[in-house]
Amino acid sequence: MNIKKALGILLGVALALAVLAPAARASVRDQATKITFNQPVQVPGTILPAGSHWFVLSDVAADRDTVSIYSSDWSKVYATVSTEPVQRATWAGRASSDSKGEIVFVKGPSGQPDAVMEWFYPGRVAGHEFLYPSHEEKQLQQEAKLTLEITPAA
Repeated sequence: MNIKKALGILLGVALALAVLAPAARASVRDQATKITFNQPVQVPGTILPAGSHWFVLSDVAADRDTVSIYSSDWSKVYATVSTEPVQRATWAGRASSDSKGEIVFVKGPSGQPDAVMEWFYPGRVAGHEFLYPSHEEKQLQQEAKLTLEITPAA
C-alpha cells in the first residue's frame, strides 16, 4: 500500500472519530442528560442561562459525587459542583425501566432564579443532591420544591 493511500485512510478514520466523539459522550455510566430550561436557573456557584445544558456525572471512580454542567454543544463548562447521594421521594410503585429522569427545584430567594436541588437519571433510585453553601441552603430550604420529569436526549 502506498503512503498516500495509507494517509488518506488514516485521515478518514480520524474524521469519522471526530464526528462520532460528541455522540459517544453520553452513557449510563456518566449519566449524561441534556436538560433545557426556559429561564435562568441557579446551581451552586453560578447561574445557568436559559437554554440547553448537559449534566454529566464525573467518570472518576473516586469522585462520583461531582457533576459537571456543559453548554449544549459541549464547548463550555458552566459549573462543576459537589453533590451527595439522595433517594427519590416518589419512587414507590414505579418500575425502574419506566421511570423518567427528574430534576427538583426550589424557588430562589427574592430576585434570584429558581435553584436546582436534585437531579435523578432515568431508571435510577439514587440521585444527586446539589450542595450549596450553608447560608444559601438555609434560604433555599424554606421554599417549596417543584419536581419535573425529564427525558435524556438520544
